[in-house]
Amino acid sequence: DHYVALNKGKPHGGIAVDCDSFEVVDDAVTEAKHVCDANLGVAPDVVVSYGMEGMDSLPLQLCTLVGDSLRISGNDHIELTLIRPWLHHALVEVLKNACSSSVQKGDDTGDGANPSDVHVRLVDGTDSISIAVLDQGVGLHDDGMKKAFRFAESSSLKRWDRIDEQTSYAMVRQPLGSLGVGLPLSRMMMGMFGGDVLISNRDEGDGLASGCTAVIKIPKDDQIVQKVRDRGGS
Repeated sequence: DHYVALNKGKPHGGIAVDCDSFEVVDDAVTEAKHVCDANLGVAPDVVVSYGMEGMDSLPLQLCTLVGDSLRISGNDHIELTLIRPWLHHALVEVLKNACSSSVQKGDDTGDGANPSDVHVRLVDGTDSISIAVLDQGVGLHDDGMKKAFRFAESSSLKRWDRIDEQTSYAMVRQPLGSLGVGLPLSRMMMGMFGGDVLISNRDEGDGLASGCTAVIKIPKDDQIVQKVRDRGGS
């Protein structure tokens, strides 16, 4: 279903070549905001931009996640070679987490109707392309950081804990945090291409100086592009 929905009418096989990064991110933003709004009643705005310009006040930890050889000003157009549904899955997972964390922070501060924006930065590095998702939410505690990429670890209530709260026999669902497979599977998918999913806390002040950062790294591999084109791909 993901493959059909994300094909966009362009002929390609399992590996999609020269995908517009902004379009890929926009699809994921739309889905993540829909899930957040449907389950929490509100969703933060998501601001997508290129490069790290204007991010000088962020801690060095973010630059470490993205990579030392990044172009600070960024390009205004970045193309990706990838298995698109895999990247879509990873993006939706980190965006859902970012959106729900921003909403939770708003609830904690008494401004739940106006959650802080989530920022997405597309960074074109020398050897890889990074998609950094920065929220201004509650962040992750140390135990959560350790368990984030473990299978079957979840931030949501355990299924049996939720039964006491049920008023019917309807299936229990919590799309914003359920089985504990989203982030581990995302990292596995990105790792198949030599990429990765990284997360880290920012706790150095107000606004974008605090919250959680998730970075999806996609390596540049000209051999993949050439092999796909040699076999008649787009």
